[in-house]
Amino acid sequence: MLGRRDVLKRIEAEVQDYETRHAGVLRRLDAAATEAEQAIAAQRHLLTAQHVDAAAARKAADACRLATDRRAALEDAGRSLHADLEHARGRLAAERDRRFRESAAAEVEVGAEKLEAAAAELSRAAVAFDQAREKVASVCRDHCEKDILGNDARGGIFTAAARQAGILPRTSEQPWVTLHLDAVPAAAETVEAMRTKARAIRAGAMPVVKPGTPDPVPAPSIAWPVVRVVLARAAVYRGSDGRNVQVMTGGCDLPEPVAARAIEMGIGFQPQSDQARQILGILAVNPAARIEANGIGGFRGNNVGGIYGRQPELPPANLGALPDVDRDGVFLAEAAQ
Repeated sequence: MLGRRDVLKRIEAEVQDYETRHAGVLRRLDAAATEAEQAIAAQRHLLTAQHVDAAAARKAADACRLATDRRAALEDAGRSLHADLEHARGRLAAERDRRFRESAAAEVEVGAEKLEAAAAELSRAAVAFDQAREKVASVCRDHCEKDILGNDARGGIFTAAARQAGILPRTSEQPWVTLHLDAVPAAAETVEAMRTKARAIRAGAMPVVKPGTPDPVPAPSIAWPVVRVVLARAAVYRGSDGRNVQVMTGGCDLPEPVAARAIEMGIGFQPQSDQARQILGILAVNPAARIEANGIGGFRGNNVGGIYGRQPELPPANLGALPDVDRDGVFLAEAAQ
């Protein structure tokens, strides 16, 4: 950068030098032009006189020739210096333009680096949000009561968290609606109802009736590595112990054969794929959205609930059964043979 500033100063000094020299030549040229006109006039007067003095005429001719030669030389010097001055001015303008464009480009690059860092931070937050969303969905599925439509508390909690994160608007045009801007108060009513139920059960005022939930997810066999996929709809598969395992829409970890079957059925996608990013983006805006194909190879979100014209939630897709393996990871069928 210091070298570039030196270049600019050198060109500026060169332009100033040419301007000074050119101005000096122009002043001398004005004087030479005046002398040349006077010499021409004196020679014309002698040549047109009634009695011509030969010696005086020769002297006037020599003076006229000398004055016109000096004027011509100064004119040539002025043209040469003017050309050099214009060339130097062009180089100075180009250097200043280059410096201006370099400064503007550097400012754009700084903005790009800031955006890249902010996007990386947002990406990390999105991963954490997705993991927390799955945890809330798992707790609601296993422990919360369902309403008459079969829904639990997760939708309101997800929406409040999205408002808290600024993904959804934090205001409502319906003032009579309770607008939660935090997941904790959104879950407070359900939590209090569950604790009231626990107190009643403990006091014998309520029978023990556990929520109807699918069987807990069994630990995957050592024979099947866990694969991360993004599902376009909820799904269910039968584990190696014969129990059903239900997984929710969005990012989830599945045994490799089940994940491959979900991808083959067109409802599962690699996390790096465009479809996966589109699905996660829809769920980030509306965690309770139903994922639907848009007809052009992508997906769109649709509200669920089955009322007021909204589309009902799709039933879980059947991903089949996980193949049986023994403790050593060998297929039982092959072992029997």
